Amino acid sequence: MIKKDALASSKKIRRKKTVFRLAFYFFIVFCIGALFVGFFYIPEFKIKEIEIKGVSEPNKEKLKGDFLKVLQEKYLGLFPYNNIFIFPEKKLKAEMLEIYPDIKSMDFKNFFPEKILITAEERDLFAVWCFKEEDCFFLDKEGFVFKKSPFFYGSLFLKFFDERSASSSGDIAKGRQLLSKNDFKNLISFNEFVVLEGITIIKIFVKDDGVYDLETNSGWHIIINNDNGAWETFQNLKIMMDSLVKENHIDKIDYIDLRFGNKIFYKISNE
Repeated sequence: MIKKDALASSKKIRRKKTVFRLAFYFFIVFCIGALFVGFFYIPEFKIKEIEIKGVSEPNKEKLKGDFLKVLQEKYLGLFPYNNIFIFPEKKLKAEMLEIYPDIKSMDFKNFFPEKILITAEERDLFAVWCFKEEDCFFLDKEGFVFKKSPFFYGSLFLKFFDERSASSSGDIAKGRQLLSKNDFKNLISFNEFVVLEGITIIKIFVKDDGVYDLETNSGWHIIINNDNGAWETFQNLKIMMDSLVKENHIDKIDYIDLRFGNKIFYKISNE
């Protein structure tokens, strides 16, 4: 009987020691965790000011408000985003560029105690892209359509009219590249070349199968496509223009079709 009591007492003592040991370890882990979390709440590491450069005042105020909202949030519900060591730079950059498609780039260049400096660049207003007169958007020099635009009459901006069968303005509000960068660059390069010849393009009608109908300020048209390079197409245009000048038809051009390489087609107005 005495042996059983002694054995039971020994087991109780071991259990108490085990519980005490686990409680002690838990307390140590808790203290270490508390100190670790507490590190991110040290006032000296808290972001108190945000400075934004390179954007217009409306965007600057909106961006600042969005950043301040994020600074009030916590990662995993514990770690404050307003700490300079945990500030979600990549996450914020990706989110803001999606929310503000008129902003081209954003860099967090400098981190100072209690302050963040953000340098951003807005897209240039290069041209207007329209699906119809009441459905237009601004276009930058890289062919990125990003911001709702009124319809401009006259030649203040070069105008693109999207006449492709499958095109729509559905998600333009988020910004889109409606032509590939290479196709757009080729098209704009050709436009720059013809300017050297004193020809001004005022409208570009974008059609299916990579075809573009360019309307000049004189009313006649140039038809090109994606199959030929800008310089090659321009050289063919010069050849055709020189020929029409010699024949005194330069003022009677209806269109010049440059889609077929060295085989150039054209139409002279009967008037």
